[in-house]
Amino acid sequence: MRRVLVVVAVVALLAGCSGIATDDDMQLPDDVGVVDNVSYDEAVAVTTQDGLNQSELAVLADRAMARIEVIRGQAFDKDVEIAVRTREDYRSSSRERDPVDVRWRNQVWQALFLVGQDRDVTAVMDRTRGESVQGYYTPTDEKIVVITDGDAASLGTETLVHELVHAFQDQQFGLDTVRQRRDPRMARDGVVEGEAEVVTERYFERCGSEWSCVDRGSPGGDSSNVDPGILRVLLHPYQSGAAFIEHTVERGGWEAVSDLHDSYPESTAQISYPETYPDDTPVNVSVPDRSGEDWERLDHTPEGETVGQAAIHVMLWQNGVIDIDTPYSYRDDISEGWAGDELVPYENGDASGYVWQLEWENVKHATQFAETYRDLLAEHGGMERGPRQFVISEGPYAGAYDVYHDGTAVTIVRGPDIDSLTRIHHIEG
Repeated sequence: MRRVLVVVAVVALLAGCSGIATDDDMQLPDDVGVVDNVSYDEAVAVTTQDGLNQSELAVLADRAMARIEVIRGQAFDKDVEIAVRTREDYRSSSRERDPVDVRWRNQVWQALFLVGQDRDVTAVMDRTRGESVQGYYTPTDEKIVVITDGDAASLGTETLVHELVHAFQDQQFGLDTVRQRRDPRMARDGVVEGEAEVVTERYFERCGSEWSCVDRGSPGGDSSNVDPGILRVLLHPYQSGAAFIEHTVERGGWEAVSDLHDSYPESTAQISYPETYPDDTPVNVSVPDRSGEDWERLDHTPEGETVGQAAIHVMLWQNGVIDIDTPYSYRDDISEGWAGDELVPYENGDASGYVWQLEWENVKHATQFAETYRDLLAEHGGMERGPRQFVISEGPYAGAYDVYHDGTAVTIVRGPDIDSLTRIHHIEG
């Protein structure tokens, strides 16, 4: 669980969380509110100006854990190991990438018109995370790692509290299970990150009036190296997730939030539109393989990706084909009608293509998306070359596109040229 923050995101997120009620009237169990003999309402002799040594970090973490217990009404099961890592060290760490996986991911993000053929999405993603991640919790090691820009003096308690909430979640509910496809994975993360955001905000709402607090800190990193499109996708679990958790608390209290960990939402649409959970589940879309002998699917698990409502929203917003009233709301009239999708990358030697099939709630929504997608192609220089074919002759998204609309379904085929489209996916219609 990685905490991702930049200044603009913090402003939007705090605005969304300001109306949350406190838990003053909650009846606390006897074992809640004291960790390692440190009480939630205790003043601690800790200053951040000269950095935090291990004993100071430990007592600060104990008090933060006690306060999280008060907010959530449940106790931690055990202590949490905390390590500090410099951003330079975090940025320089790398792991070997499977070239098939890299190619597969590149095609998925190219389909979103967020990372073009002139860039490697894995490198862009690593750079974005390297500049924006403030800390992370690893369920495998049951450990928190806080990222600092220099030394421990830059450690902010906001990141510490957020990651301690993840440790609490792991102890109470388990965070080991990871969904394969991006959209259901982001939906699950909407609960995990959204809860951490809400608990953290409630924590700092009490500072000054009820609790003495160490400075919450400010976002670090160099935002000039952060890719805005990717960042907007990555921030969905934090921002829409926080609103989803607020909605859940208002309807059923923290017990209802605990129940979410047994039945996570299945799509980002349910996170963006909390009123649709749990009844409005996504449609299972499966793209049939209609490729010719020279084109084949990549040997990748899974073969296809579920892009989802939130990423589609970012695609349309980032490319300037929709107007929205509230930035970072992840809600718009076009992506709102999403019901399900599957995107399958294809290859032919060095040539790449993909088939993206989307299902919409009704014909009107499907029509609106098809029209808006054609506008997106036009934004990138797409010219009509047939009844539904378009060609982008140059730039990072150069290639041929077939946009087929039939009832509630829209199918998009992309290949290097017009002749390749039917060989990648023959559409009867």
